[in-house]
Amino acid sequence: YKLYQAILFKPREKTRTMIMYGGATIKDFLDKIAKQAHLDSQIMLSIYHKYALFHEASILSKHYKIPYNTNEPSTIAYMLNDSYKHLDSFAKKYATPLKSKAFKKKLIIASIIEKETQNYKEMPLIASVIYNRLKKNMRLQMDATLNYKAKSHKIVTPEMIKNDHSAYNSYKHKGLPPQPLASVSIASLNAAFNPAKSNYLYFVKSKDGKRHLFSAVYKKHLKKVKKYKVALRKKLSIKRRAKSLILANIPPSPKLLPFSAEPITVRATLKQ
Repeated sequence: YKLYQAILFKPREKTRTMIMYGGATIKDFLDKIAKQAHLDSQIMLSIYHKYALFHEASILSKHYKIPYNTNEPSTIAYMLNDSYKHLDSFAKKYATPLKSKAFKKKLIIASIIEKETQNYKEMPLIASVIYNRLKKNMRLQMDATLNYKAKSHKIVTPEMIKNDHSAYNSYKHKGLPPQPLASVSIASLNAAFNPAKSNYLYFVKSKDGKRHLFSAVYKKHLKKVKKYKVALRKKLSIKRRAKSLILANIPPSPKLLPFSAEPITVRATLKQ
């Protein structure tokens, strides 16, 4: 790849560690680098799109050590070169050319997996659901596919599902989205190339929200969804009650604490 010459790391040169998180967009990541390294995010984004093979996912989710004395071209070149070494190893290992449609498909699947779970142990199972639904010509109906581009961090609502007419909306369209959704990790790529062997077609979050429960039969899936929603309503009720007591300057009961400060949402369930 004919990229800008990456900056040469001088002995003992001071560096800052930047982390590209799985499921993050390239714009978000470059904005963060620009802020900390005092670089121009638009220039970096322009260089990225000029040399990257994919709109998203050309820079892998991992740690990058960026010198304090750097510039926009060198920063992008370093991260692309580093990522392509890993991507190229996958391409060679699985005899899937890096520029092929087959490899792009794997990246798209990996990006969906990355958006659906951060639990590495679950990733092969999530991958199996994707492949099983594709094989049966079922719509994926996964919220993750709607978290693309500017909508990357949006909470998926019934209104969004109804009003989004793009090819990314897997509730309306069969098959995969046209492009990777965001950055992917080595773990999600491994899962995309090596899905678990299962007959699962559905999954929903567990009651504690820390993992997913998988089903092959729709009726069993609906029972798990019902249990999850009951637990969710209870959790939301406790959270609201604790918050109201705090606002009223009344110490809440220990039973109500700790409560999550993170927004809790109900994921749209996979349907038949």
